[in-house]
Amino acid sequence: MSTPLVKPIKCRRCKGTGEFGPSYVDFGICKRCSGSGVEEGDKATLQAAKKFVEDYRAAYQLVQAASWDALMGFRKLEVDDPARFRKALASVLAGHPKVMEALAAYAHAE
Repeated sequence: MSTPLVKPIKCRRCKGTGEFGPSYVDFGICKRCSGSGVEEGDKATLQAAKKFVEDYRAAYQLVQAASWDALMGFRKLEVDDPARFRKALASVLAGHPKVMEALAAYAHAE
C-alpha cells in the first residue's frame, strides 16, 4: 500500500463540506474542491470525489426530468440518510424502474 504524497487539507471556500452557495446554482457544489471538501489529496481520493460529483449531476438531471416530487425526495434523502442516498444515486444511474416512484413517495413521507 502506498502512502499519499500530499496531505489532504480542508477546502478554504466550503470549509470541508463540499457545498457552497445557494443550491440552485450548480447544485450547490463547491467549485474549488469539486464537492470533495479537500483541496489536495492523493490521486485516488480526488478521482473518487470527481466521479461522485459527475454521477450526482447526471442523477440530479435525470430525477429533475422525471418529476418535481422525485427531485424533492432526492434532496430530502441526501440530507436525511447519506448512506441510502448513495444507493439511490446508483439506482438512478442504473435506470432502476421504480426508483423515481420511491423518491417521490419519500418526499411525502414524514
